[in-house]
Amino acid sequence: MGSILLGEINRQLEAKNILMSEDHINIIDATLIEAAQSSLGKSKDGKPTRDPEAG
Repeated sequence: MGSILLGEINRQLEAKNILMSEDHINIIDATLIEAAQSSLGKSKDGKPTRDPEAG
């Protein structure tokens, strides 16, 4: 069964012109996860520690 799944994955990649070669494999996991929001604290120099674009 594993080789059937791998064959289908390769077929779909080739259909989108994505080329796979030996020694160069990248796997990206884009799973969304819930995380606690950080506080709006300040560092010792008084600058905000939170990224203003994060959120």
